Amino acid sequence: MATRNITAKFLATGLCALLVWSNVWAAWLDPDPVTPLSVLVEESYLDLLESADEFNFSKKELDSYKKQLKAERKAEKEKLKSEEKSLKQEIQATREQLAELNLSKSRDNVDMGQKRSDLHCQVLDLEEQLKKKELERNQLLPVGYDNKLAKLELIKEWPAKKLQIENDLESARVRERRYGDAETLEFRS
Repeated sequence: MATRNITAKFLATGLCALLVWSNVWAAWLDPDPVTPLSVLVEESYLDLLESADEFNFSKKELDSYKKQLKAERKAEKEKLKSEEKSLKQEIQATREQLAELNLSKSRDNVDMGQKRSDLHCQVLDLEEQLKKKELERNQLLPVGYDNKLAKLELIKEWPAKKLQIENDLESARVRERRYGDAETLEFRS
């Protein structure tokens, strides 16, 4: 009986060590994991330009992530539209409460005056939230996703363009370009 317990403990310890070792081994074999595209599109343009040579994404991966970004943009836009609709309904309900308050008595008492003031403040607050949601949906959201798509395009195109530029510089073909000669700036037309 004691032999079985010792054997079971030894076997369990060995399996645990094997699990830990397999993770350490995998990390040791792959010391430089690939940064996902979702992280890369959040980096600055300069960082992407400097490290673009290190990226090796397939066209399929890039196209797939582009579709994902477009789907995210569409979903986020729909979410913001629904939030705007909800805010408009809240504004309408609050205005209806104000209208009912106006019809209830011809003169305000202290409680009614406070409630009227609170309702007006609530309407103003809701209208401000609505304007922010509209601004986010109409301006901030498109710009944010356009930047992500532009960075994705940079990841896709820059390594080849950079190589072409370096080859042109090495072969002295740069001066053959229409505006490639910096010394003749004054003669351009």
